[in-house]
Amino acid sequence: MTSERDSGGRRSRPRNVALAEVTSARDAGDRGVVGCDVAPARPADVPWIVALTARTVHTSWSEADLAAQVARPQTLFLVARGAEDPAAAGPLGYLLAHRIADELHVLLLAVEPARRRRGIASALVAHALAEGRATGARVALLEVRAGNEAARALYAGLGFREVGRRRRYYADGEDAVLLTLELEAADAAPRGAR
Repeated sequence: MTSERDSGGRRSRPRNVALAEVTSARDAGDRGVVGCDVAPARPADVPWIVALTARTVHTSWSEADLAAQVARPQTLFLVARGAEDPAAAGPLGYLLAHRIADELHVLLLAVEPARRRRGIASALVAHALAEGRATGARVALLEVRAGNEAARALYAGLGFREVGRRRRYYADGEDAVLLTLELEAADAAPRGAR
């Protein structure tokens, strides 16, 4: 991952997180891990994000809501693209988070169904955590559906821990599991221990 400084000496967003930085050889297995570049979402990505969201995420975010997030200063809106030719490759997944005070709130994470279990979600979350650390976030927070075992395993593998539940949080009555990750602790943890 690289980070540059802008003309005011502030750190700019980390760019181009290589998948190898966030997955181990054990994780790769024979699933066909895909290399990807992670970069800020662009307005042109919004129609694809809306379509993927409609197919994969139970949410009430509208197209206008998602489009507005691209330009909000406290928003971290990332898109993963194929590493071979990121300009030509279509998006593989996205992550939406808000930076509020010293907290990073992960709001949405989605990956194209045909590209799942290849490390793309891990790359997106790792990039968001690095961005959060670089901008002073001390903790990452999120809610996940209690029945979403794949997402819960992903977050547990990245070091998140369960801190509570919100009963009947979702419109269909499913509980939300509250997860948190202390970012300083994540920095200090050995790579294999996360």
